[in-house]
Amino acid sequence: WDGLTYFCLDARFLRAFAIFPCIWLPLISEILPYLLYFVVNQQTLNNTSMPYTKVMLHYIWATKNRMPMISQDLKPVLLDHIKENSFKKEIHIDCLNCVEDHIHLLISLGIEQTISKVAMLIKGESSLWVNQQKIIQSKFEWQSDYIALSVSQSAVAKVRAYIAKQEEHHLKHTFAQEYEGFLRAHDLSE
Repeated sequence: WDGLTYFCLDARFLRAFAIFPCIWLPLISEILPYLLYFVVNQQTLNNTSMPYTKVMLHYIWATKNRMPMISQDLKPVLLDHIKENSFKKEIHIDCLNCVEDHIHLLISLGIEQTISKVAMLIKGESSLWVNQQKIIQSKFEWQSDYIALSVSQSAVAKVRAYIAKQEEHHLKHTFAQEYEGFLRAHDLSE
């Protein structure tokens, strides 16, 4: 293969395209908008910087009236559903765990997300889903309030371990004691 051969192949290829516009017109019409966008926005694309953020939050909320509604049968199904639904809503859950009357989540907040919106989306959708699926006999609800605490990068592993060991922790402490402890430790008032 030398340069002349390439030229001949290219010339024949181009002649075929010139003779048969039905081949290339649909291709051009499909590709043209993307090419135009790229050409027009080339300067913008090269100069665009993106924000680098990492906001980790430890969320805690209870079932309505702190009733023990999350059975051992419901727990894995509920946690899997929350993870799956959150993924669809682009909410990044680092880890989560629950016991019979409350849930803990470690979430990396996205740049367009707010603390309250994330809590509302997860709480509202998960309670609706449990009730629609009729997984439990009574109506499933989350308490309206919640705690959301910022977590520094150096504390992420500690929070993950704390969330993973919820069953062990609640052999020694009630949720009410834990909740009051978080409020006191972070200078929050109820």
